Amino acid sequence: MHSFNNTNIAFQHFSNKDLRKSLRVFKLVSRNWLLNLGKPFLMLAIKLHIPVGWALRGVYNQFVGGKTLSNALPVMHKLAEADIKSIPDYSVEGQDNDASFENTATEIKKTIRFAAQNRNLVPFAVFKPTGISSFALLEKKSSNTTMNLNELENWDKTVQRWDSIFALAAEMSVSVMVDAEESWIQKAVDDLIFDFSLKYNHEKPVVFNTLQMYRRDRLDFLKYSISFGQKNNIRLGFKLVRGAYWEKENKYAQAHNLPSAVWQQKGETDKTYNEAIACCVKNIDAVAFMCASHNEASNALAAELAEKANIKPSDSRLWFAQLYGMGNHISYNLAASGYNVAKYLPYAPLRKVMPYLIRRAEENSSVKGQTLRELSILKEEIHRRLN
Repeated sequence: MHSFNNTNIAFQHFSNKDLRKSLRVFKLVSRNWLLNLGKPFLMLAIKLHIPVGWALRGVYNQFVGGKTLSNALPVMHKLAEADIKSIPDYSVEGQDNDASFENTATEIKKTIRFAAQNRNLVPFAVFKPTGISSFALLEKKSSNTTMNLNELENWDKTVQRWDSIFALAAEMSVSVMVDAEESWIQKAVDDLIFDFSLKYNHEKPVVFNTLQMYRRDRLDFLKYSISFGQKNNIRLGFKLVRGAYWEKENKYAQAHNLPSAVWQQKGETDKTYNEAIACCVKNIDAVAFMCASHNEASNALAAELAEKANIKPSDSRLWFAQLYGMGNHISYNLAASGYNVAKYLPYAPLRKVMPYLIRRAEENSSVKGQTLRELSILKEEIHRRLN
């Protein structure tokens, strides 16, 4: 089994100062009580435009590449020194209006052009559906609720917005990963992805769907999607993640008197995730996929199954990815072994990216094992250097 224990490889591009800064950040986000106290203040500060950069500067530098795409370029070059690519992600959340949607779509197109001009640094573009689409419209479309004339007009604008992104991506031969959303709006996202895959995924998977494998239905959905692609003679792309809205999914199900869409035990999610990896490897001639996980066992399994299937580490149909600022022991060790590895690299001004940072801190504080693992790895490397 592939090992991720070599901290020398994991942190060879980091100074002692870098390690100490990271250690402080992960100690901070591991404290639930501090986050619970600070979140209301930070959300109020966003609303009232109170300067709070001093409070989040360390977290910002840990998880965000910079204010703009060009600001993030030094981070991309540093990652490239270790043969790790970057996926620039314009991480602006919670701005539900047409002006914001158009601005975000323009920024996504900028990342597509940037990827086409810097293929040695950037292999994919990415966007979050609610960054360019109304949550309410996606919900209505997912539930087949009748829309009024104004909503139908806005939905047409949404489809055109998506199409303009994928048309540019196809023209420039850049694959675009579409992030996953909550289960009650995901059907509309999936349907759009099927439509645009039929339109653009003939020569290569321009359009990638993201599957949250903590959902009970996603393994069957993956198998259906692969069959759909084979039937229509198109190449599909998948990014496999575990899922980011577990508590929210359960609260929604309870409020609407519905069975939860997500598995209730971590072991069930792990099993489904690993089965999805095996399914993608088995069907590698029909798909390209990314193992986007901070779980060591799943990354090791993907590498092991690929090796058994005679899939070379450099095969462009297989990618691994972790978030910038996390999982370096996985990313750097995989890259050192010749695998295609990328870091999701958020960028945006601090105020605009603050909701993302708060969500990232919440996820880290709730996944105690992950945060403790980050702390343990950092301490191990610091100790190694001192001795």
